[in-house]
Amino acid sequence: MTRHSGAGAAVALAALALPGAVAFTSCLPSPQRMCTATSDCGGGASSCVAGRCIANGAVPAISTARRVVFEPVDVGFVQRGAADTPGALAPATLATFGRSSGGRIFLRFDVALRPEETLVEAFLAMERVPDVAADPAEIVLHAAHVLDRWDSRRLSWANQPRVEELGLPQTPVLPAAGTRVRLDVRALLELWRRGRPGDVSLAVLSDGESATGIAFALTPGRVRGPELELYVR
Repeated sequence: MTRHSGAGAAVALAALALPGAVAFTSCLPSPQRMCTATSDCGGGASSCVAGRCIANGAVPAISTARRVVFEPVDVGFVQRGAADTPGALAPATLATFGRSSGGRIFLRFDVALRPEETLVEAFLAMERVPDVAADPAEIVLHAAHVLDRWDSRRLSWANQPRVEELGLPQTPVLPAAGTRVRLDVRALLELWRRGRPGDVSLAVLSDGESATGIAFALTPGRVRGPELELYVR
């Protein structure tokens, strides 16, 4: 695995290889929905691996790919009702989705891939904060492309960049599920590779509402902050 900090420094490298690996052989449980557990894949012929339903006995394509992890160079969170003067609040360390106040995470990554590398998979990985009480209602997350330049020091609900929906798959999140949540952002990365200038800039949006919402870490601490997790060959 190669990990890149916000400054783009690589601190570790490991290549995953497994002879005879094949591409994913089963589609998502629905055309635009990631699985979070094997029960989402229907019957007993498939298992949920990194958000994908994989036929039992098949080897995920990521097993022969190199995993590269990027940490964001900037992170911001906005919601209705918060102080609407940019810079008035200290940088957020938690983002809570599912409340009536809404909420959006904005993330920017400095990504470097060689032209000859093939992008096998791309995920935005986030960690739920396990000791924050959460209503059992399901919250559904997905990523969108951010069109405008932005700076977390100047973000507010009234002053946020425009986002472009790309129809990226949804990820359902239940408090009873594991703390690691992955959103499929491969189409967004492919769009960026085809000539979009600058950093990879994306937003995390939510559907569904609960009494407490579900909290995610925005900065590393007791759990990991957001990471862009790429698998390349």
